[in-house]
Amino acid sequence: MQDKTKVTTVLVIDHDARVNEVLRQLLNDAGYTAVAAPDLDAAVHLLSTIKVDLVITNYMETTYRRGDRWPILEMFKQLVDPGTPFIVLTTSPEETNQTARQLGVAALIGKPFQLDDLFERVRLAIAGRQAATQDRARPQG
Repeated sequence: MQDKTKVTTVLVIDHDARVNEVLRQLLNDAGYTAVAAPDLDAAVHLLSTIKVDLVITNYMETTYRRGDRWPILEMFKQLVDPGTPFIVLTTSPEETNQTARQLGVAALIGKPFQLDDLFERVRLAIAGRQAATQDRARPQG
């Protein structure tokens, strides 16, 4: 469970409607505010109306129009606040690990995954964001 003093909004992006709904419901049940988008166009639209604290996306959703995978993640990062963590779900973590790390992905989780593992990664990503935000807010002396 998360700290109830601050509502944390999580955006889930997956082309599989069942995955979107299950993750959205589980995150809501855990005390987060979760919203889901079936593709990047819908996610871009959502981001024009809400602020998110974390993005969970399927690796396949990093493909956009031309077939470029990771460049879309770089573009997408420009739509959220600096320091917003991304968790990427993938069926091939070995193949995507190095590029994901270079792009600053907070976590790369192989499918299928254990919910406990996902929630621990969510907790750590949000804690890291909150710590970074607090560091940026401190007066420089």
